[in-house]
Amino acid sequence: MDHKTIIGAIRWDGWVGEKSKVGLHIAKNLTPLKNRYRLPFFAKVIDDNNVIVDGTTQEIMDEEIAYAKAGGIDYWAFCWYPDGSNLDYQRKLYHSSQNRDDVKWCIILGTNPFGLETDLPWLIERFKENNYQKVADGRPLVYYFGFNESQAAVVAQIRKCAKAANVKDPYIVAMDFSARVAESAKAAGVDAISAYCCAAESGSTYAQLVETECAKWEEYKATGIQVIPFVTTGWDNRPRFEDEIMFGSEHYASSYIEQSSTEEITAHLQQAIDWSKNNKKACPANAVLMYAWNENDEGGWLIPTLYELRDFGRPIRLDAIQRVKSEE
Repeated sequence: MDHKTIIGAIRWDGWVGEKSKVGLHIAKNLTPLKNRYRLPFFAKVIDDNNVIVDGTTQEIMDEEIAYAKAGGIDYWAFCWYPDGSNLDYQRKLYHSSQNRDDVKWCIILGTNPFGLETDLPWLIERFKENNYQKVADGRPLVYYFGFNESQAAVVAQIRKCAKAANVKDPYIVAMDFSARVAESAKAAGVDAISAYCCAAESGSTYAQLVETECAKWEEYKATGIQVIPFVTTGWDNRPRFEDEIMFGSEHYASSYIEQSSTEEITAHLQQAIDWSKNNKKACPANAVLMYAWNENDEGGWLIPTLYELRDFGRPIRLDAIQRVKSEE
């Protein structure tokens, strides 16, 4: 039996170019020269004032899968966007890829409306597939962002439909930025708790962020509910506040940290894996969730960047993950 910890990374697929105002906005955020080091590898630099960031081709998705597999990513957790939302392109390209089994996937609910009559039957069918991430003896992994007790009926319906389809009971994980989410999670019969990411005060070092995040794991465990530890690779969303503001508040803009080194990412991921293995009763899923695959303009990313490949010839952030995976 393979006892290696399952490493996942969040996908927020806004890099859709002109297909969405979100895509245009976040590309604009990374257009200034000082921000271009964050551009995903498929970005096209036109001139000093224009870039195009559109990842909505099968070729690009297949490249992403190849990079993730080589880098040691076991699964992507896709933020849910429904059909026709214009932020569903990469999800569909993943499912149409001939290489989709190389990196498994699961869903993050709560990021957009999810139809119990329209979307849930589709999800239940995906639970049956080999490339849907399973944990804890074959249970489909489901994250639920911004969870509160009002979602209890959704949780119950997911479990009911899974049972009717002869699918193992989903392992549902409530996500929020505080351990207080445990109260709602317990009331709704959710299996575990986690977080999307962890921020820090303005100008903090990555070491300070790590200290804060490790303390949060303990806070989450102390609630008595199971935990999937979360690993934040960075947090600096100041590019989102240099021009037109689409996301967040003033405080949200000021809570940034210094960029992490690849060595720091390696060390922090190893901490999460060790913590999970040293707390097996609290972490039966034996999984970690990393922020993030492609939250480039918000400050957390693992996807190879255009300038990273240019300057180093390697996806050095993914190399940081692979170092941990190869030694486990």
